[in-house]
Amino acid sequence: AIFMIFTMVVLPAILIVKLGGPAAMMDTLRGLEGIPDLKAKADLTDGFGGNAGMALIGFFALWLCIPLGYPG
Repeated sequence: AIFMIFTMVVLPAILIVKLGGPAAMMDTLRGLEGIPDLKAKADLTDGFGGNAGMALIGFFALWLCIPLGYPG
């Protein structure tokens, strides 16, 4: 459980701090939009754009199904 908490809470927090904060992280993602080989492009900062929207729906479905199905 300690390892799971570390990887889900502490590690992302450390990475955001290393990037310079949430604003710098978003600026970095927006800067990647100009790369021609990057398929996601503008979808990197839009949670419901392109395939990212489907990934978000899948994430929330999985996030809800595991806790609700676990007691069964």
